[in-house]
Amino acid sequence: MYKRQVATFGDGSRAWLSSAPAMVGRAAGATITHGAAAEGSWFARPSLTADAGPFGVPLPKADAGDQARYLSDLLNRSAADRAALQQAVIAVRECSRGGVGSYGADITTIDTVTRNRQTLMAAAETAPVDRLPDGPRLATQLHAFLDLSVRADQAFAAWARAVNASGCGASDAEGVRLSEETGKAKEAFLQTWNSTIVPAYGVPSYSRETI
Repeated sequence: MYKRQVATFGDGSRAWLSSAPAMVGRAAGATITHGAAAEGSWFARPSLTADAGPFGVPLPKADAGDQARYLSDLLNRSAADRAALQQAVIAVRECSRGGVGSYGADITTIDTVTRNRQTLMAAAETAPVDRLPDGPRLATQLHAFLDLSVRADQAFAAWARAVNASGCGASDAEGVRLSEETGKAKEAFLQTWNSTIVPAYGVPSYSRETI
């Protein structure tokens, strides 16, 4: 069972304690400044530390290699969602299913991907990265591109609903614009991931097209 407590300070910074994975973190604005593994965490009930995190990903041990593995497992989830999102967006853009009322399944897919990315964004913020080189910066970069991904997904969902309600012809320009911003943020994360984390810990490398 997952629990998370967040405190917001007078200067706008935040600190949190999470149970799965057990960790403490802090952020100033959009910048994650600390994300350290803890031995365990306790809330109102006895310890709620679990064996698995979001999407059933095994929680990391308190060592650098397993923290890298945990982030890689989450990135694999992002890759799967990207493929599903692309198929749905292409179907709506090309009007391949017909006219009004034909895109309910595609809207459901986009909404599901959006929820998954929101979960991934929370997971990025609560991932222990204290054993990784420049871990807080890596977590900040991951959180930044996922935040933009969520906003792009929401724009595509609104566009797909317009097509479903009124027929082909609605513009997906806002989703495209946010997708381009997402790509730039993603490249910043990938530069750090592929150049620093992959060679040190043997986890998979990724590209802009795969996550």
